[in-house]
Amino acid sequence: METLISNKIPHSAQRVFKHVRDDLSARLPSHITYHNLRHTLDVVDSCKNYAEVYDLNDKDYELLLIAAISHDYGFVVSPDNHEITSADMVSKVMIKNGYNHRSVKKVRGLIMATKLPQTPNNFLEEIIADADLDYLGRYDYDSISLSFYRELSHFGKLESETQWFDLQIGFLENHTYFTDWAKKNRQPGKLDTIKRLKRERESL
Repeated sequence: METLISNKIPHSAQRVFKHVRDDLSARLPSHITYHNLRHTLDVVDSCKNYAEVYDLNDKDYELLLIAAISHDYGFVVSPDNHEITSADMVSKVMIKNGYNHRSVKKVRGLIMATKLPQTPNNFLEEIIADADLDYLGRYDYDSISLSFYRELSHFGKLESETQWFDLQIGFLENHTYFTDWAKKNRQPGKLDTIKRLKRERESL
């Protein structure tokens, strides 16, 4: 439970978090090399950073972390429409742990805010959307993108190295960060990565 230990988090949230984390660890196929537990916990940590930056209230913090640990939960079933599957799965876990309809609905909205193209409807949804793609503007972009390359390759969605570069560049150029913190701290790194990828693409 070390990832979630906090006096702000009630036992009900910790139970939901642990259930989802343990289920992901046990059931995710090995070929899911990007949408795996490592990515999920990275998004959790990013959300915790946003919670501190923006001084979120305890309830928003609680529901944000439940959504973060659950946002790719559906990959234990299928990558197709995984966001709605994730929302359905964690809703059942939340209800079993005493959460009301309002809290469940809020978590469902947070999870759906990570669906591409991202269309968050409120500030908390903007946070999880940015946290989900935090790595786009970080130093570890290459290693994380490589794990995505391997996952796409497993599903036969890449035919060439050129296609992979075009996919990355197109995605990065069309992506938008929503929060002021991400615009300041992640957007510059993302722009640098775009420039570098274009140079590498031209050298192929």
